[in-house]
Amino acid sequence: MYGTDDDASKMLDESSRTKITHAQKTKYVMHISILAIIHFLVFWYIPIQGNIKLYKKPICDRNVFGCRNFQDNGFLRVFYLLVCVYFYFSAVQIRAGFPLLKKASSLMQYDDSVLAL
Repeated sequence: MYGTDDDASKMLDESSRTKITHAQKTKYVMHISILAIIHFLVFWYIPIQGNIKLYKKPICDRNVFGCRNFQDNGFLRVFYLLVCVYFYFSAVQIRAGFPLLKKASSLMQYDDSVLAL
């Protein structure tokens, strides 16, 4: 009724497959690496080092003024929010792909004169 699994008409045409470019693979690897590094810095390294410098211990009391934990540090939360916005736009760029050919943005882009440099 539905045909066999080895029916050639059900196979996808090779030209309809999405091709992942080297630039997309590189962007994906960089995206994952930066994601891991930022989370390490924001949630572990910066709060612990800040508390050690101020209070000589990695964890401070919540009642103490100037605690460097993520929940109590507004600058760290704003930084993390900006990084999340960057990750969102980076993920959209990975999903949409990169243009294969660059369109000329200037009339003098391909001119070899001194004026174009």
